[in-house]
Amino acid sequence: MDRTAVVQVERFYLNTKYRKILKRRTNHKAHDHHNICAPGDIVELAPTRRISKNKAFAVVNMVKRQPQVNGEPFQFARLAGGHPNLVNAKQDASGQSPLP
Repeated sequence: MDRTAVVQVERFYLNTKYRKILKRRTNHKAHDHHNICAPGDIVELAPTRRISKNKAFAVVNMVKRQPQVNGEPFQFARLAGGHPNLVNAKQDASGQSPLP
């Protein structure tokens, strides 16, 4: 799966009857335009137009990088301009996206 990241989203909610906090996990497939995601990374997603049958999100920001065991240390790739299919992509007067 080239340029695809499987992202696990955790949400917490309160059971109304038993008053217990429960954790639910959902897996989403997201488009990784720069192909920089690795297992264990924490990323930020944004909704996009549907790219394939299962992909409706795009990775827009790397929040936290998991340390790599072998190989070179990770070089942060600047996500210049973000992803072209982002919903409500904001741009300033110079035409550049405010994403890092």
